[in-house]
Amino acid sequence: MGWKNRPQCEKDANADMKSEPVGAGFKPARLEIGGRILERAGLTKNLPEGWEWKTLGEISNINPRIEFSRLDEAVTGLKRIKANLKRYKAAVLKAAVEGKLTEEWRKEHPDIEPAGQLLKSILAERKKKWEEKNPGKKYKEPAVPDTSNLPELPKGWVWATLDQLSTNMVNGFGKRSQSNGLPCIVIRLADIVEGEISLANARHINCLDDEIAKYSLVADDLLILRVNGSPDLVGRFVIVSSNISTQTLFCDHFIRLRTVKQTSARWLRLYTDTKRFRRFIDLNKVSSAGQNTISQGTLGPFALPLPPHAEQSKIIEEVESRLSIVYEIEATVEANLKRADRLVSGTTGKDVPQNCCRSRLLKRIVSGDFKRCFFWTADLKCRKRH
Repeated sequence: MGWKNRPQCEKDANADMKSEPVGAGFKPARLEIGGRILERAGLTKNLPEGWEWKTLGEISNINPRIEFSRLDEAVTGLKRIKANLKRYKAAVLKAAVEGKLTEEWRKEHPDIEPAGQLLKSILAERKKKWEEKNPGKKYKEPAVPDTSNLPELPKGWVWATLDQLSTNMVNGFGKRSQSNGLPCIVIRLADIVEGEISLANARHINCLDDEIAKYSLVADDLLILRVNGSPDLVGRFVIVSSNISTQTLFCDHFIRLRTVKQTSARWLRLYTDTKRFRRFIDLNKVSSAGQNTISQGTLGPFALPLPPHAEQSKIIEEVESRLSIVYEIEATVEANLKRADRLVSGTTGKDVPQNCCRSRLLKRIVSGDFKRCFFWTADLKCRKRH
């Protein structure tokens, strides 16, 4: 579930997004893509008159000159699908974190351990781990969430803060190079690709033993983007996969949050993509010199709902089953949008500027009137009106 921040193409698109339930009894439509039948997110009820679904193989056989007059309409439709899928993902996430996605499941499992017991266990374990690392020192209990202005939760759920659910938060390794120590991978912002860690172009830095001990990552650690030029990226959470090396560290653009119980990490990762959490980041980030920053002290008191452990697993399973299909469709839509641009470029022999009037340009191309289609190749701006 990375940040992936995909054709129904006509007037009923938005209505479909609202009418399709995402909870119990959800029955998505079906769509053939690349010769395979995929479940859809209720986005394909009605196509415009004369439209039909094609496999990618069939699309590749279309004569571009014959079909070019409809290319602009197709591109508009693909973009509408992309917007609808984005809304659908937000609807699934909202239903998940509000407990609506597992409403029927709770009725079928009335005897599961409530989240109140889970939170007590987490707090006891948190205290034990802290006292083991700080013998002889007095432990300070994390502040409880202020629930006076928070909405009512489903039965068995409780509110908890990020401080309560984590053992600690640590800013990353600040050195860019040094001669002594062992070479270790140090995760940078450039190593985060679509919300996941990629080590394809990882950087190695020599690190001392105490630095390795302090900044090493383990499976299910959460990396929080502490500073970034993009307001949409600052405060995003990235979960560390189970195949991470024991000598992989993280740079000071991140905060590492290690949950008391590893099983809570995936729930936190899911919740921090919600509109509520993103609004919290937007209101509390500090902006200076083009950079946006969020701090440990700001994140710690944030209150989020905590479902029972068994329900957390069920929610994540339900979300992933729905969104895995959406991601595949998004990839197909992106591929077809790029294909449409290549068709235009291949017919004109030039790159098509993004700010030109596409519909007028297509008419020129179809009629063979290329003399009026001039472009600056350097900056891709139109030289003449179409």
